[in-house]
Amino acid sequence: MRLGRRAVEAWAHRMRSADFRARLREEGVEGPFLVYVYGMRVDAAARQAAEKHGIGVLSSQGEQLPPAGLMDS
Repeated sequence: MRLGRRAVEAWAHRMRSADFRARLREEGVEGPFLVYVYGMRVDAAARQAAEKHGIGVLSSQGEQLPPAGLMDS
């Protein structure tokens, strides 16, 4: 599983989507959230995109980049 820029951008978009967050609330998952992405291998472009969006990065070696902060629900 290689983590690329497009996957990070898609996840950032989804986590900022009001509809997606409403569905999370309906299922009992309340914010705020510490948002992470995971990949066994992390491309440099994916790491840059995650940093841009404030998303943490996890890999098979552990946390590669912490999230910038909590994302409100």
